[in-house]
Amino acid sequence: MRSRPDRILVWMCVLIAVNQLGFGGIVPVLALYSRSFGVSQSAIGVAIAVYGLARFLVAMPAGRSRMAWNAVARTGALFNVVPVLAEDRLGLSPDRIGLGLALASLVGLAVTYPSGALVDRYGRKSVIVPATFLAGVSLLLFLLAPSYAWFLAGCVVWSVASGVGGAAPAAYAADVAPPGMNAAAMSAFRMLADLGYVIGPIVLGLSTDLAGANATLAGTAVLLAATALLFARFAPESHQRGDPSGAIRSG
Repeated sequence: MRSRPDRILVWMCVLIAVNQLGFGGIVPVLALYSRSFGVSQSAIGVAIAVYGLARFLVAMPAGRSRMAWNAVARTGALFNVVPVLAEDRLGLSPDRIGLGLALASLVGLAVTYPSGALVDRYGRKSVIVPATFLAGVSLLLFLLAPSYAWFLAGCVVWSVASGVGGAAPAAYAADVAPPGMNAAAMSAFRMLADLGYVIGPIVLGLSTDLAGANATLAGTAVLLAATALLFARFAPESHQRGDPSGAIRSG
């Protein structure tokens, strides 16, 4: 019989899965459905940003985080620009776009557990940096995709990047939290990440209206690479081998 903590974890997983079913169902079609009303890309971004705004408003502000740009790229590019680009350039239907994003979710799920082992073995920073670079590469694949197969390849690369790097930023935020400030630090991390969900679709939608989808995706890929370089240069590694918790405690 499962212990009580195990049962709690199982039900938390069920709750998250049900929540993500609804989220995953709306993501492939929201941008295309919004465009059917003849609105601009930035207006589509506003529609998508409503989701992030709800998350942002319930997060408690405290502390700092360097991870918000990943959320900007995710909601701004993957949810707003990429579906419209796939329909316009490749002539993909919503169901084929949805299949690609579903494949991304499945691959991301498959690499989630191994990513936790990588984070514990090699450190948070050693995972965050290459995963952020890989996310930039995936946007270039979407940008250059000449066929549906390339679009699927972009989805897979993106999902590997987000899956491998998914656990590391949260672990990093927990590691560097001052003693007794774990809850505040994690809420700050979540708040700043959710801020990316709000501003990402709007900023990248506006950029697409002004400069086009090609420039927007290329610029986002460059910014992701720059973020990875800055994090590699200036962020300390928070993982200390030999510490059972794996963290370097401040103070």
